[in-house]
Amino acid sequence: MPKANATHTTGRRRFLEQLATASIASTQIACADAHHANTDAKLIALCHRFDAVQDEILSFYEGGLRYVEDEAERDRLIEPFEDQQAELLEAMCVLRAMTPEGHVARARTFVKWWPHALLKIGPGNCWDERMVGSLVRDMAAI
Repeated sequence: MPKANATHTTGRRRFLEQLATASIASTQIACADAHHANTDAKLIALCHRFDAVQDEILSFYEGGLRYVEDEAERDRLIEPFEDQQAELLEAMCVLRAMTPEGHVARARTFVKWWPHALLKIGPGNCWDERMVGSLVRDMAAI
């Protein structure tokens, strides 16, 4: 079972490590401090907006209502949507999930954006990908 592979970038590894660390730490805070019940409203709203933009992007791919076969043309058409997502992501990443609802919203958004994360759980994949994939899978299923 490999611990890492040659194509694994440092940036991606750091991102996955930070995602897992932040999720665990903020879950502990959320469980210990119930008075934060409404603090995740902004995060949840941002996640829903990010998801809606992701649905727009996916509509340009095969099976979508606006399917565009030519990859270069599709990339050109979805670029403004990706710009919107970049802005939403900046706002989402500065917020800490303080409630179970916030964690679930963030996990579901992550899975919607990168469903392949769930394919990395099986044996033979990198350990960090397996741990993050299983963490996100479980949180998104709540």
